[in-house]
Amino acid sequence: MVKIPEFTARTQPTGQGGASLRPTPDITGAATAPLEAAANLAGTAADIASKFSLAQTSLQRKNEAAEKIDFLIKGDENNPGLNELMFDASNSTDTANALPNFQNSFNNHKTNILNSIDDQVVRTIFSEKADEIFTNNYIDVQSNVWKNIRTNSLTTLDKNLEFEINNYVSGNAAKKNSALANIDKYITDAKADGLVDDNFRDITYQNMYTLEAEKMASDDPNKFLDLYEDGFWNDKISGDNLNTIYKSAGVAVNKINTSIKGDIKAAKTDVISDFNNLKDVMSGGSMNITSFNEIESRMTAIDSQLKQIGEPGLEDISLNNFVVESVKSYLDQVNLKIEQNEQKENVSLFEQKALLSLRDSLSDI
Repeated sequence: MVKIPEFTARTQPTGQGGASLRPTPDITGAATAPLEAAANLAGTAADIASKFSLAQTSLQRKNEAAEKIDFLIKGDENNPGLNELMFDASNSTDTANALPNFQNSFNNHKTNILNSIDDQVVRTIFSEKADEIFTNNYIDVQSNVWKNIRTNSLTTLDKNLEFEINNYVSGNAAKKNSALANIDKYITDAKADGLVDDNFRDITYQNMYTLEAEKMASDDPNKFLDLYEDGFWNDKISGDNLNTIYKSAGVAVNKINTSIKGDIKAAKTDVISDFNNLKDVMSGGSMNITSFNEIESRMTAIDSQLKQIGEPGLEDISLNNFVVESVKSYLDQVNLKIEQNEQKENVSLFEQKALLSLRDSLSDI
């Protein structure tokens, strides 16, 4: 605003005497006022122009720096920005190099942007802001990489434990001992690394013994039930799981017993059939000691098995009595033949010796 000149009056005595004064206009001040005002106006305009230019430059620098920061964060299809670099590092399976790769990629991206900035002030603004953004987000990436490392470690631990537990459940005594030692070492190391808590060991062993009991209840239910009666599983498996496995073992035993009973009954049918066939052969005059011994052995075993499952034995099938009667009949026939040959004159000596040997064999039976 142009300053309006103020005119001041001077007071001085007149040529006449007396005490009265009257104002006199300041003609010099009035004459110089327009020039002073013009000079002030020119100075003010230059100052305003200078200030405006500085403000404009500052705003332009801020805008350019903001645009570069936006590109630093977002990037484009050829230049991955901070967001993409963070995502890749946070989800990288190469956990050993995830953080170094993230930092190097960010620094390269930042350097490329700096090289595209001519104004040193903009470069400084951009560089300081970029460093601040990286520092704030590095912690998040580091945390995610650590989570991935922990997840990978737990996955490896689970695989190792699964392998050793399978060795324990399905292996012989030597494999079981080796598996137990390896399982203990894996858990001890994992606990030292902060991957598992104090309860993890108990949970792992409980799962292992549960799998062992389930397999035994299926493959050898009688053995499981024997151990169950001895209290072997009480401190190894939870009550609910143990009760469930116990029931399944009972079902398995019933199935086995049913199957065994069916097999024994089928064997009984077969041996009776073979016995009847042998009787027919022997009734026809043919004596087969080998077949007799084989059938007699089978009948003895099946008779015992039938009694074990509460079924009637084979007492009603008297193979021995039948054979004894048959042998007696053969023996009578042989003796008769010997007597007849003794009455004959032209009997072969070989035939007579054969009959005598047969008589002795039948007598032994």
